[in-house]
Amino acid sequence: MTDHKDERTVQDIFDEERENYNRIEDLEEEIDDIKKLKEELKICKIKIKVLEKERQILQIDLLKEEKLEWIESDLNGWRKYVEENYYDPVKYYIYRYDGSIRQAGYYKGEFK
Repeated sequence: MTDHKDERTVQDIFDEERENYNRIEDLEEEIDDIKKLKEELKICKIKIKVLEKERQILQIDLLKEEKLEWIESDLNGWRKYVEENYYDPVKYYIYRYDGSIRQAGYYKGEFK
């Protein structure tokens, strides 16, 4: 007695061929998408350089232009400045490095 379960039919082959052709189409579409993405990535990387150059032309350094002045200060010095210069309500900054305070103070003229 032969077990007919294990025998493949012509229909099985047709089904598998159809699945294989469909998979080939899907893969070709994905490859085309990857090519498009690679081209878009290339364009974006070029754009980075263009934008950086444009930013450097337009960007100003407020410290160099003396529009801002860094004042090294403790909290009491900052508080005194804020109370005496209500028109310039500056923020107090603490710059840390490796867990310890590196600099503390405020930017005079920040609000302006």
